[in-house]
Amino acid sequence: MTRGIVFVERMWRNAIVYPFLRLIFTNPLVSLPIDLEGISSLLILRYDKIGDMIVTLPIFRILKFHNPRVRIGVVASEANADLLRDEKYVDKVFVLWRNPFKLLKEFYLIHQSRPDVVLNFVFNRITSGGLIANLLCRDSVKVGQGPHKYGFYFNVLLSLPRGTIHMFEMLILYIEVVFGMKVGEEERYLELPADPSSESAVGQYLESHGLKRRSEDRRVNGRFYIVFNISAGQDDNRISNEQGLSIAEHLAVEMKIAIVIISSPQDADWRSRIVAEIHSERCLSFPGAGSSSLREVSSLIHGAVAVITPHTSIVHIAAATLTPVCGIFSPLQVNQEWLPFKVKYQFIEAGKGERVCKIPIPTLKRESRKFLEYLMNDGDVEQSSR
Repeated sequence: MTRGIVFVERMWRNAIVYPFLRLIFTNPLVSLPIDLEGISSLLILRYDKIGDMIVTLPIFRILKFHNPRVRIGVVASEANADLLRDEKYVDKVFVLWRNPFKLLKEFYLIHQSRPDVVLNFVFNRITSGGLIANLLCRDSVKVGQGPHKYGFYFNVLLSLPRGTIHMFEMLILYIEVVFGMKVGEEERYLELPADPSSESAVGQYLESHGLKRRSEDRRVNGRFYIVFNISAGQDDNRISNEQGLSIAEHLAVEMKIAIVIISSPQDADWRSRIVAEIHSERCLSFPGAGSSSLREVSSLIHGAVAVITPHTSIVHIAAATLTPVCGIFSPLQVNQEWLPFKVKYQFIEAGKGERVCKIPIPTLKRESRKFLEYLMNDGDVEQSSR
């Protein structure tokens, strides 16, 4: 039944929708490179997940470095727009709200922005990006990336290597090709600056629990800590309740390492149950009450000596804060595009075709211990005798 629906859907798109849209959208080819210094405004489509935005943040900095006068607008999603709060390299943020009235207002504002060039960075939903670009920015030069069949949406359609280089490196290649620029090695780093309010909130949390950031002197009172994220967005990546409890107990009780457990808001009760069941001063929950912002989570991770997490945006937050990562992945998620970028990491993988929840608990304990002992030998993790 499912295959039949997929077949009908493809036929509908290829035989009816695409030919019809080709008649409507007329986008004459534009030769490359485009002179970055000659444009005054740029719109970037990045309305997908948190991790996608994290690897894109440095691109705004790079573009501003090469043309400080260009105005950069970003079309974000409700999920990742918070990362652009106080982002000094972005001049305007447009959010694709779920509320239809708010969404229509944003569409109007996007249309009024009249960018010179639109860059579609959403590679897996090319049709939606093409529609936004053509309906709201008809007179702009529209640049996309993907298969040839989507070419009618854009004035320029790139065909860049997928799966062979990291997504951040591919975005750099994207702007290098489009603008004929060269991005130096010194510019190729992820970053996720924390705002002062988040730093203050996390600092108070750490002090109240006798913890300290990895950047602090070992002679300063307090324990270094690691962050353990129990949540994942997709079922294939989710650890089980038993796995979560066993990993936390192994770290806090058996290895005597201070851990701070984080989760999505939906898993807050699960997070609290783990902490209550282990009942150790070395096993803590963040936040202690209420909810936390992405910037606060970033600040917490920035202070940690390591992160243990399933495949989620937490992997990329860790990379952006130069925090070592022990990732719990299914084989499908081990893709060159989304590896931790320029940071120490290790993967604990499920068997071929299996979900993360099928990884044996002894394997999780053994491999996480191996990674943390490797960091301990490097002086990055400290066990507690308390």
